[in-house]
Amino acid sequence: MREALPPRLAPALIGHVAQGPLAGRTVYDALYDTRPAELLLEALRTQARIGGLRFERNHDQEIRTGLVPRLMTAEQSNSSVVYGDTFILKLLRRIVPGVNPDLELPLALARAGCPRVPAPAAWMTADLGGEPWVLGVLQPYVQGATDGWELALRELAKGEDFAAEARALGRATAEVHTALARALPTVTSATAGWSTWSRAWSGGWRTPRSPSRRCGRTSRGCTRRSRRWPAWPPRAAPGPPSGSTAICISGSACARRPATGR
Repeated sequence: MREALPPRLAPALIGHVAQGPLAGRTVYDALYDTRPAELLLEALRTQARIGGLRFERNHDQEIRTGLVPRLMTAEQSNSSVVYGDTFILKLLRRIVPGVNPDLELPLALARAGCPRVPAPAAWMTADLGGEPWVLGVLQPYVQGATDGWELALRELAKGEDFAAEARALGRATAEVHTALARALPTVTSATAGWSTWSRAWSGGWRTPRSPSRRCGRTSRGCTRRSRRWPAWPPRAAPGPPSGSTAICISGSACARRPATGR
């Protein structure tokens, strides 16, 4: 919050306080300002403690001082700050209590020795109501990285052969999932059990407790066709798990996914 914004921070404007003790002050996105961004990196580097706010780090990675921050404006789902083309800090806009896949999965891959995903260098959490909330993750910045889907579209639009790149992407994906299977709990599901859950997901069944016109706007537990989501994870049918598959998703992520609905 400032009394007034300098011209360089004009894109960061959020609004103005109209009343109260802070009336007249200007509210802005502090990530556009280099000083607050520098303080965040220093707090991560020194493992600062500010009330319930905790900054943790991986001491296997050096975090140098003096890295110049810049806000990445192309990011949509989160806010990202790049520090000197060395690190990228992803600040989560939607936070949840407990384990967060944005931190849990790269940490698990690092423990498994998988080089395909940069290991977290530091992270920040807040203790709210007795539970930790992950607020942001600092990881090495991969310069010149290209989104695989965008690369495929670009090459195909030029009439170029994408087979070699597709094979490399498939190999990398397989290595990541194999590493997750080593690092995290897995379940083995028969094909029939997985198909049932998959049909429910793709068919757009309502999640339990979602509003439904048929059941009334305030009805609890109503679902389309009076069906609920099949149990997750799907249980294997009796007998040999013919055509079985390992579901390499963290337990917390699995439990929450159906509840979001589609």
